[in-house]
Amino acid sequence: MDSEQLADLLEQASAIGDLQARRVFVEHATAGDDALCEELESLLNAHDAAGDFLEIPALAEAGALLPGMLGSGLIGSTIGHWHVDALIHTGGMGSVFRATRIGENFIQSGALKVINVGLETHELISRFTRERQLLARVEHPHIARLLDGGTTAEGLPWLAMEFIEGLTIDSYAYHRRLTLAQRLDLFEQLANAIAYLHENLITHRDIKASNVMVDGTGHVRVLDFGIADLLGSAGNRCEATIDRRFSLATAAPEQLTGGAISTATDVYALGVLLYSLLSGVPPYHIRSDMSAAEIEKTICEEVPPRASLALERSATREDHAEACQSAPARLVRELRGDLEMILAKALHKDPARRYRSVAELREDIERFRNNLPILARPDSAAYRSRKFLRRHWRGMAATASVMLSLAVGLTIALWQAEEARRQRDQAQAMNQFMQEVLAEADPYEAGADKRVRDVLAQASELLGARFSGQPLLEASLRQSVGGVQVSLLQLEAGEENLLRALQLLEGIAAQDDELRLRTEAHIAWLEYEREHEAESVRRYQSIIARLSGRHDPEFRATVHNDFGVVLADAGNF
Repeated sequence: MDSEQLADLLEQASAIGDLQARRVFVEHATAGDDALCEELESLLNAHDAAGDFLEIPALAEAGALLPGMLGSGLIGSTIGHWHVDALIHTGGMGSVFRATRIGENFIQSGALKVINVGLETHELISRFTRERQLLARVEHPHIARLLDGGTTAEGLPWLAMEFIEGLTIDSYAYHRRLTLAQRLDLFEQLANAIAYLHENLITHRDIKASNVMVDGTGHVRVLDFGIADLLGSAGNRCEATIDRRFSLATAAPEQLTGGAISTATDVYALGVLLYSLLSGVPPYHIRSDMSAAEIEKTICEEVPPRASLALERSATREDHAEACQSAPARLVRELRGDLEMILAKALHKDPARRYRSVAELREDIERFRNNLPILARPDSAAYRSRKFLRRHWRGMAATASVMLSLAVGLTIALWQAEEARRQRDQAQAMNQFMQEVLAEADPYEAGADKRVRDVLAQASELLGARFSGQPLLEASLRQSVGGVQVSLLQLEAGEENLLRALQLLEGIAAQDDELRLRTEAHIAWLEYEREHEAESVRRYQSIIARLSGRHDPEFRATVHNDFGVVLADAGNF
């Protein structure tokens, strides 16, 4: 393909604002030509890194589009001990070459970076030198190593880094069809690298997919420290009208407004990358025809949609779900809840409201993966209980049975003393029912892998026949079973039991009856899990309006706490 055809493809691809849609276009346009695909993606990365408003000399812009115009004269030459083999990439700051160093008993490949001739301003040379100094300070398995450095015959600084044979992190995840869990594994490697930088008082300030490579063995390498700086240095405050060296799409609000740069700036960029990695779409819908002012306004003022909602609305949701070895509906469910809360905290406009460190962000992801309560979500007793259930879902059948037994005990305790005879008869029936449920949880009868949802399903089937003619007892048990099912995200089964419980209570329980209110509270939370926030809020408001001092204090506190979680998640503080 000639340069004119390549330029046409570049123009078409760069006009596509949605990154996932653009990736699909590139794959179809290059028709399996890996070399062409990589070249086009490299040019697109250079285009994105520059932005249409950056004050880059025209020669540098031309160099980004037509690599042969700059740097090609160095191919075949020697810089230091390195033989320049091929041009990898040319951008506004410099060119990167594939190079080889041949020693007495070794041959080493590297990526050689030099400033483009004609662009050697004092500021650019100073920045290049600082990049080399910072790289010399770091040694981490997930950061590309500095191998060598020096000055050309023309007096321009150069550096050589280890050459990473691989793909950018988003391309790697897409082409390798990584699951959500595997994507989080990759992100953890990246987070470890950035946490290491922060421990050494270095901020990267330009974390984006094109600066994070993954090699053939699945190991992440962080690249490009061109605008990295030491914490506390003069460079840690961006002048919004001057400093445009960062990539706009991943820039934190404080980078756009001239605010102080801190570790929270990198936390934000990690949030942007993780959002795209998990949902397949960027947190902000930035079109190619938007002006710089419009893009800044979007990033500084708009709240990103919840990741599950963004995926649900995406035109490429089928493609992304397939790349995650999942189905769209299932992937949406996996993104809901804690993962979205983690992303929202990392992407908060106010740096003080983000995670205090990358280590804290990494810890919250680990807590999510281990079904522990996360730091990003407002706490409540009900939330902790749900996390406990999900963490111990195997072997929890006996626990579910105990919960049902407690519900039975509560129901019995509410009856009047003069009904003792009927109470004993019904308690005996309940006891027999519980024995059957417990038998379902017996690992010797049902196998060690018998799951709690199977026991709950069996209990649901038995309830109607066993307690026919005893609506209060059946309603109480269905409320308990349905509540546990909602906690385990068995939303359809839980809804069926809870609605049946309400139906049974019609005509025999007052509107402010506690059993009715508990049932409605489970339904309100179920609506929240389905992302029907407005309906959830309406139901909680109705429940709270009927609560009084005669209701159980812990139940009242749980309702208020859960309602607070729903409001906070909806952004209503």
